[in-house]
Amino acid sequence: MANFEDLVERERMRQDDKWGIQNHMPYVWLAILGEEYGELQQAILERSFGDKEWADIEKEIIQCAAVLKAMWECAQRNPEWTSSFESIIYRPFETNKELPLRK
Repeated sequence: MANFEDLVERERMRQDDKWGIQNHMPYVWLAILGEEYGELQQAILERSFGDKEWADIEKEIIQCAAVLKAMWECAQRNPEWTSSFESIIYRPFETNKELPLRK
């Protein structure tokens, strides 16, 4: 059985294959994470009261972790995130643009 880090890395590779390298603003990452976390909550409830298996919960845990890793990777590619975080967060929404792609 693969360890946690290997499973997360596999999921990250799958995400990059599907979506390409993602460079989002922090609030977009939080929305993506919120969606994945909601799926984890749903899987836990369906396991408790329905027909979900542990594997379904594990899959959602891995996806949440992979989104957090992708968010961290984005911050590493885009140092303006960490150097001017307040200006990114507090700008009006209409001026918030996706970060330029950096490899």
